[in-house]
Amino acid sequence: METLYSLADYDLSAAYIRTAIIKGMPRRRVILHHALRNALLAPITIIMLHVNWLIGGLVVVEVIFGYPGLGQYIYDAAIFGDFNAVEAAAMILVVVAVATRLIGDFAYTLLNPRIRYA
Repeated sequence: METLYSLADYDLSAAYIRTAIIKGMPRRRVILHHALRNALLAPITIIMLHVNWLIGGLVVVEVIFGYPGLGQYIYDAAIFGDFNAVEAAAMILVVVAVATRLIGDFAYTLLNPRIRYA
């Protein structure tokens, strides 16, 4: 039965972590509800920013490797001068970029209840 906690086991020295440990909360709850929720804010930001970079790199990857998809469609439309198709594809990419930002913002509110949007 593991009831004694030491800060050396966690290497988490924040005051709210120490308080949760001193209160006698289970290890799983301390990690999941206190430490992990605050630690996930930065990786979510980076992941949501990199999704846009990955989608922007579609054109290069699909043209080089010959995969059919949105990137190949944009390339073919640009080569053949179909500007309406290029604009439509750009709008799709913008919608995906805005959606990833919204998903990131909603994830923030789920992870940190102190963040509120008016």
